[in-house]
Amino acid sequence: MNIDDRRRQVLEAAMHEFGLAGFDSVSAEAIAARAGVSQPYIFRLFGTKKGLFIASIEERTRQIIEGFELAVENRGERSPMDAMADAYMELLTNDPAALRCQLYAWAASSDAEIGEEARASYREVWKAAQRLSAEDPESVRDFMSHGMLLTVLAALDIPDVFAHPDLIGHDLLANEE
Repeated sequence: MNIDDRRRQVLEAAMHEFGLAGFDSVSAEAIAARAGVSQPYIFRLFGTKKGLFIASIEERTRQIIEGFELAVENRGERSPMDAMADAYMELLTNDPAALRCQLYAWAASSDAEIGEEARASYREVWKAAQRLSAEDPESVRDFMSHGMLLTVLAALDIPDVFAHPDLIGHDLLANEE
C-alpha cells in the first residue's frame, strides 16, 4: 500500500474512532489498531493526535465538497441544490461515525487550532455550496441551515424524521416516546 492509501486508511479509522468518543477520549492506540498500523506510524504521518484530528476535519471537508461537485456534475434534471442535498444525505447515512467526528470538531472548537480548522472547514463547504449552486446568499444560508439540522438529527439517531427530511418543519416532536 502506498503512503497516500495508508494515510487515507488512517484518516478513515481516525474519523470513525473520533466519531465514537470525541477528540479527548480517543487514544492513538485505538486509531492505530483500527487502521492496522503502529502508533508511532500515526505520529510519523500526523505529528500529534491533534494533528490527526485536524487532518480528519480536512478529510471530511474534502469528502463533502467532492460529493457536492460530483452530485452537481451528474445531477441530470435536478437542481444543483437538490443534487447536493442528496449527496449530503448519502454521506450522513453511509458514514455516521464520520458525521459524529464532524460534530466533535465543532464541539472542540474552543481549542484554538481545532477551532481555526473547524471554522475554515465550514466556510469551505459554504463557499462550495454557493459556487456550485449559483444561488443567492439567503438560499445558500437556508441550504446550510437545513444541512446542519439534518446533521444533528442523524447524530441524535431520530430516524423517523431523519429518514424523511420532508417532515422537517412539521410536528418534529409528534413521535416522542
